Amino acid sequence: MTENLMVCINGVVPIFLLVGLGILLRKWKIADDTFAEKATTVVFRFVLPIMIFQDIANSEIGTSFDGRLLLIAVISIAVMFIASWLLAHVVTKDNRRRAAFSQGAFRANYAILGLPLTKALFGSVAATNGTVILAVGMILLNVFSVICLESFLNHGGGIKKTLIGIAKNPIILSAMAGTLAYLCKLHLPVAIDKTLTYISDMCVPLSLITIGISMKYANLKETFGLSFGASALKTIVFTVIFTWIAYLLGIRGEGLGTLFVFWASPAAVAGYAMTRNMNGDYDMYGNIILISTFMSFVFVFFGVFILKNLGIL
Repeated sequence: MTENLMVCINGVVPIFLLVGLGILLRKWKIADDTFAEKATTVVFRFVLPIMIFQDIANSEIGTSFDGRLLLIAVISIAVMFIASWLLAHVVTKDNRRRAAFSQGAFRANYAILGLPLTKALFGSVAATNGTVILAVGMILLNVFSVICLESFLNHGGGIKKTLIGIAKNPIILSAMAGTLAYLCKLHLPVAIDKTLTYISDMCVPLSLITIGISMKYANLKETFGLSFGASALKTIVFTVIFTWIAYLLGIRGEGLGTLFVFWASPAAVAGYAMTRNMNGDYDMYGNIILISTFMSFVFVFFGVFILKNLGIL
């Protein structure tokens, strides 16, 4: 139990520390909104696409994974996207906030917190299943995120403009390139691969620091209700519903645990750069990251504890 708690803490605390560093940099007048805007552009157009390309191209799909888990995860991603997109139309009339709410409610930060926790809680076989879910899920989540943002933020350009925006989006292009590299078993020279790794490693810390630089108390207070709602939908509501469905479908043990942690993972940090660069309500999405991260920490810990005591995991 103590080991599992430490895995959660070690995954969550750095997120808040990096956001706190951004707040301090703003307070010390080392960085401002201009820096945050340019940093976000760098992440969205350069760093994030490289990270996505590398993660997909270098993914390792073994033979010990359970295809049922992948199928359930894929279907759940599609359902969560559709449900959050529709619900966003109900909770607010502001398209910028709709974009932040919808993306925050379905896009998971599984790579940073979920996958290490899956391995610690359920072992290497579960981690293999988690890796497969991450590899396929990353493609779907990025595609749905672009569709979500383009549909809300194309400023009345119609279906044609939305489709063009999706096709030209660097996230979509990098996901396609990564998939092609994986299928072709492309091996880059060590020096090039290492350089790309250095660049992709910048994504999460730079995004979190940027959130801290941009954070303003007034914005947090103004959008707290929507941010809390999206966070609860992401980490608790969807998790409970899909875990129950998976249980009814006969999924038990480490397989159910893998899916539970996947669904309960907080909103993806990478979504912040996308939301800001495409003119969504990035302040609100930053709030969703922080709130959902805390919710996920508490819910995963107690949720796994309860499910294990019920003999389900």
